[in-house]
Amino acid sequence: MAVNLQESRLENLKKVLIISPHFPPINLPDYHRIRSALPHFHSNGWEPIILCVDDKYIYAARDEQLAATIPKDVEVVKAKVFFEWVFRFLHISDIAIRSCLSIYNLGSKIIRERKIDLVYFSTTSFLIFKLGPLWLRKMKVPYVLDYQDPWINDYYHDKKIVPPGGWIKFSIQQYLAKWFQPKVLRKSAHVTVVSSAYVPMLQQQCSGLDTSRFTVLPFSACENDLDFVRLLAIKQNIFDPNDGKMHCVYTGTLLSSMRPALELLFLSVQQLRKKNPAKWNLLRLHFVGTNYTLNVTTSLVFELASKHGIGDLVDERPERIPYLSALKVMLDSHLLLMIGSNDAGYSPSKIYSCLMTRKKIIALAHEGSSFSKILRHLEARGAVNFFEREDGIALQKIKNILEDFDFRIEVNQYYCNEEKLSQYKADAMTRKITAIFDLAIKQVRL
Repeated sequence: MAVNLQESRLENLKKVLIISPHFPPINLPDYHRIRSALPHFHSNGWEPIILCVDDKYIYAARDEQLAATIPKDVEVVKAKVFFEWVFRFLHISDIAIRSCLSIYNLGSKIIRERKIDLVYFSTTSFLIFKLGPLWLRKMKVPYVLDYQDPWINDYYHDKKIVPPGGWIKFSIQQYLAKWFQPKVLRKSAHVTVVSSAYVPMLQQQCSGLDTSRFTVLPFSACENDLDFVRLLAIKQNIFDPNDGKMHCVYTGTLLSSMRPALELLFLSVQQLRKKNPAKWNLLRLHFVGTNYTLNVTTSLVFELASKHGIGDLVDERPERIPYLSALKVMLDSHLLLMIGSNDAGYSPSKIYSCLMTRKKIIALAHEGSSFSKILRHLEARGAVNFFEREDGIALQKIKNILEDFDFRIEVNQYYCNEEKLSQYKADAMTRKITAIFDLAIKQVRL
């Protein structure tokens, strides 16, 4: 009887097909919005079906631990990559290009057989967005887009910085983006964006889109992940938290746009050590998982640390470590670092995870950026706004935070407004996502 009731309840749920080419056990960040929401879809009236690419076709680091965080009742369908040898021969690694045909065929079958109500694209493999208008036209199913990064990106041209992969690859990507983006945006039922800066940018790139078509949806804080770290007794081997040193940790990718913030941090440490060498020789700055690529040849961290004479205090592990292990590193730290970018639209995905650990923070955010606005809204202590690398006021604030911090005293408290932080927890953010879904299925833009 209980089984029949459960089946009846599931039959009454609306169905959303979520397109996320990357999914556990692949260790990449663009599926974490979906992963953190999965336990909460049913309670908000939706049944999710994940359509991803079989991990054997993805050239990226793996994280087997993450499988434990996926609810057992979530259906995950894995697509193949047709003609894989051709893509290898042509050195085409873009997963959207390689898997597009397979995802289209498999997605069409799922939409038809499972009577899907909505398709949600949540990925930074943007070319897969082009399937939205196809399914809308042929199968009358609306779709919602999730922008975690800009698809059309002027940042590298404006800052005269070489983009990842070089200018040729980047130029091809941007040509395709300018061709496809207006088409997929105009036909979408709604668009979620991780940063408020993306709304006017997308409206400028695709004229005629009303502000009501967008919802700013930052990445959520997932309390369940911290519970999994404890439940699975996750270990980390980056440092020993009981060795008498003060361990400050940054986890995540380091971009060239973060250079000004790193300059300020390292300069402040340099000046503090010059003033009191005995105390600050105990400091260790750990940078973990700083590069997405498997082959790393350069290090922004050691370049700048050596420049400021503190290379002996810095430990960089560019290779990505398992996600739960990274959380364990954060939990074992004495102080957490959040490094902002001089790109106004940049918003770190780990803002809320860092604050959920109840560790003291130093958050370096460029003045006027989305990151800065979020920290201000959360009333985060340890937030430092900066303008450029020679910002004297920001430099003094960083030194004050470090000097006032006693790492030998464990303080288990939130370093922000706890009530406001709760608005960004996974259950609350999933309610916002499903409310968007409810609205979107009423708007079919044929």
